[in-house]
Amino acid sequence: MKIENSFVVSAPPAVSWSILTDIERIAPCVPGATLHEVAGDAAYKGSIKVRLGPVSLTFDGEMRFTERDDDAWSARLSASGREGRNRGTANADVQFWLTPEAGGTRVHIETELHLAGSIAQYGRGAGVIQIVAESLIAQFTRCLEENIVAGPRRSDGCAKSRSVIRLRVIHRIGVPDNRALVRQSAMKPAAFAYHRPESVAEALGLLAELDDAKILAGGQSLMAMMNYRYLTPEHLIDINRIASLTDIAQVDGNLRIGAMVRQRDAQESPLIRARAPLMIEALALIGHLQTRNRGTIGGSLAHLDPAAELPAVFSAHDAILHLASAKNERTVPIGE
Repeated sequence: MKIENSFVVSAPPAVSWSILTDIERIAPCVPGATLHEVAGDAAYKGSIKVRLGPVSLTFDGEMRFTERDDDAWSARLSASGREGRNRGTANADVQFWLTPEAGGTRVHIETELHLAGSIAQYGRGAGVIQIVAESLIAQFTRCLEENIVAGPRRSDGCAKSRSVIRLRVIHRIGVPDNRALVRQSAMKPAAFAYHRPESVAEALGLLAELDDAKILAGGQSLMAMMNYRYLTPEHLIDINRIASLTDIAQVDGNLRIGAMVRQRDAQESPLIRARAPLMIEALALIGHLQTRNRGTIGGSLAHLDPAAELPAVFSAHDAILHLASAKNERTVPIGE
């Protein structure tokens, strides 16, 4: 997958370039990174720890300059690493260059990222990876600015204690029309407007009306990503009160399962046990009892994690998905 980022620092290109190419100096600025060894003039060994929602990944590997043009302020890096629990490998080709900008320098970064092994499932969520990258870049930029202000090289790069943020938690509830503006600390969701529709039509109307909205079903993936601020929607649409989405029924000889059916309810359904016993076996393998009590059938299919059980089960049954918007309704085979 390709990831593109850029940011601006308040120093001329020559100064910015000298700092950015001093790997020993800026390594502490990369959140979760540790430089272990300088293996020559252009090669570095280290580790980096990142979070994708509730999942923590640690990679040990090597990075080296493959191209470097100090006059043009451009370079190319090759990085490779193996996940500490043998869940796969990551390889990246990173190109970055500087351009002058009013009051400073714009840093451009283009990354080609390749994931292999069980961690490759995270490559499906390219948007999530992009959000994580933007979060890391924002923290890196703040630290880089500190290095520029500090002037001469600091032995400790950016003090890691600065990454610990403590903010007072503020809640404001009771906004009219079932909406609530929630402000949280830096390690909880960003401010968002909360909506709680009572019908499918009302939910679809909100989706059509609002520019940046996410649907809250079971919240097992969404809330973790919002807590880590990998997702920062302006609006959250809670569909837990829409009773029509909780049906399990047989219609015209087919098994119909509502999007808001909890995984635990599906697991205990005599109708599903009789018509789709494979699903019963698969549901027992999902997470644990607490997550199945909240997780929904529709949420799992919408998330479409290739390593998840339900997308595979529904594919094996050639399931038909019923999709709707404020303007239209359609049915789509899950294979499409």
